[in-house]
Amino acid sequence: MAEKLGRSKQDLLAEMADHFYKSKKNPSDLNYEVLKKELSQGINRIISFIKVQEKDTLAPMLAEQKIQQQQLNRLGDEFKEFFELLPEDKMRGKFVSLARELLEASTNSKQALLLVQKNQKVIYDFLKGKQRLQDHYAK
Repeated sequence: MAEKLGRSKQDLLAEMADHFYKSKKNPSDLNYEVLKKELSQGINRIISFIKVQEKDTLAPMLAEQKIQQQQLNRLGDEFKEFFELLPEDKMRGKFVSLARELLEASTNSKQALLLVQKNQKVIYDFLKGKQRLQDHYAK
């Protein structure tokens, strides 16, 4: 056995004794039941740790990701509804109707401003005429 492992008999014996001393294993127990039990307990600890991580960290992350995905889908639908493109690359939807309303309001405002300007000019002309009459009769 020592030759097979490439050690001297004395080194192999020392390593074996050291192994049994450190691992607290009984050399007459060939089944290593203690080792099997310790491995099983270690595996169970790892599994329970993974389950706790899954419950405390992974599950909330997945729930949050699902909520975010739903929000993104809703935003995408609203975007499509707002900026609906027709096959001939023309737009329709809420954006276009809002733009039309703004254009109409702008046109109405422009017309109202032109009317106010016209009325201001008429009032200015009346005031100018009144001043001329006052100046004429004041002399």
